[in-house]
Amino acid sequence: MDGAKLLSKLARKTYFIPLKSEVLETYKDTLKESQIEIIDKKPLKILGDEEVKGMSFEDGSSIDIDGIFIEQGAKGALELVAPLGVELDPETFSYIKVDKKQRTNIEGIFACGDITGPPLQLAKAIGEACVAAFSVAEYLKKFQK
Repeated sequence: MDGAKLLSKLARKTYFIPLKSEVLETYKDTLKESQIEIIDKKPLKILGDEEVKGMSFEDGSSIDIDGIFIEQGAKGALELVAPLGVELDPETFSYIKVDKKQRTNIEGIFACGDITGPPLQLAKAIGEACVAAFSVAEYLKKFQK
């Protein structure tokens, strides 16, 4: 969703193709406000040989496009960590608050990726996962004998 809003400011035309209907219902008004066209169809195939030319859908229709940006967020872990007392961001209470080493306020609990807040991008998640892995390894060293 954040990526679609950003792209709508950079591209001539931006489409949003939700893979789940609940995503569409959640963001429908915001997308329309950002002049993003919603296509509620199941994608079938990316068209083009060496570069993206379009996308076809299961219903037989297609659109001409120059690029594809895939964004998939996940917030399901909040229910898992909330009972543990993990601190959430104070503005939205939608993300786990972490420091630069991906540590939460609870010793031994680390978080990375979409659950730590925007931008909800794969590259950010991968980078944070690397930092978290090193931090976990560092944390576990103190338990070695």
